[in-house]
Amino acid sequence: MDKVNVAVIGVGVFGKHHVRVYKSLKEANLVSICDVDERRAREIGELYNVKYYTSIERMFEKEDIEAVSIVVPTSKHYEVAKRVFEYNVHVLIEKPLASSIREAEEIVREAKRRNLKLMVGHLERFNPIVGKVKDIIEREEYGKLISIHAYRLGLYPTRVQDVGVTIDWAIHDVDVMRFIVGDKVATVYGLVDDAGGQDSISLALLEFRNGVYGSLEANWNTSIKVRGVRIVLRDAIMNMNYIKQEVKIYTRVENAPECKSFEEFVMRFGEPPCSTVRVKIREPLENELRLFLKSIISGEEPPVSGEDGIENLRIIEAILESCRTGKRIKLH
Repeated sequence: MDKVNVAVIGVGVFGKHHVRVYKSLKEANLVSICDVDERRAREIGELYNVKYYTSIERMFEKEDIEAVSIVVPTSKHYEVAKRVFEYNVHVLIEKPLASSIREAEEIVREAKRRNLKLMVGHLERFNPIVGKVKDIIEREEYGKLISIHAYRLGLYPTRVQDVGVTIDWAIHDVDVMRFIVGDKVATVYGLVDDAGGQDSISLALLEFRNGVYGSLEANWNTSIKVRGVRIVLRDAIMNMNYIKQEVKIYTRVENAPECKSFEEFVMRFGEPPCSTVRVKIREPLENELRLFLKSIISGEEPPVSGEDGIENLRIIEAILESCRTGKRIKLH
């Protein structure tokens, strides 16, 4: 097998990008799309010259499908995944895996029972700069990893109707932090603004089992779109920019003589020595979908497993529980 017959279920704001990328991948044969909104299904189907349906069951009756992307609202992930597994196809579910740990665990169990590939679409894991930063840290050229701090700020995305900023945005950075640190989160403490029943500001402190500390902020209340991670090492500070796909590395001033004036101090130490590491710009979604298809073709496990999806949800639920109780929550 060198191509996979694939379909996309849900072609809204983000689902249509799955359609676009699958059409461009040599490993994919995009056979159909499905959306409950007939106008939207028709529009995307005609745009990409692909058959469209409004019924999952009807689509599977008519088409030979081996794998699907599920890109529906979070509250529908469990229901749609259960229906799709009945047709014994491999599944990629956009993050988060489900609305609750119980639902996520059932999805994982069903995929294993049927011996099907299940991958969770934690998009930022596939940003090329994330892998580069992890490689730099693991080489230890700047010493031990001390802490990691993630921020994801911007306006409320109108596509989101069923969850708050913690589960929709903060979960991105939970996954990236787990990937970079390479260990489990031991405890979390959360502070969430849930005015109106849907949180729009989420802050959390995380302690990893290996002693690394982390913090994150996700915020839907600012018009400035910012995505980044600051990583503190013994001999450097790294600022990673998701959008530019680059990391700035600040290092210490070696053998600096005593300054004779404040102006000289500002000139010398106002900005520490800095180098910028860039990678070849690649669309994270393209990397994500290609690796999903390759896992099916090769038989290897997907890079972001169902278990990863469960663990990320467990951390998110702990942040929300900490907010409700005012207590630090122990996970591992």
